[in-house]
Amino acid sequence: MASVFPRSSLWRSGVGINAGVVDAGYNGTMGALMEVKNPNGVVLYHNAKLAQIVVEEMGETVEGYNGIYQSSKSSVGRDGAE
Repeated sequence: MASVFPRSSLWRSGVGINAGVVDAGYNGTMGALMEVKNPNGVVLYHNAKLAQIVVEEMGETVEGYNGIYQSSKSSVGRDGAE
């Protein structure tokens, strides 16, 4: 299982990253919502680090994720909606 958090430098600039929990066993592309709350906007540079992922070891064996998004190549919804 893993959680995604914004980098503190990004947060201090008035930008938030919203992402869900990554299920154990998930394999594929992840998506997140970046929300700019800074009224002056923000400049993102090439290869900027926006988020960090924290992976947690499970205390017991669980059945891994096996849903429709497994091995996805896109973070766009399964129905094609963004």
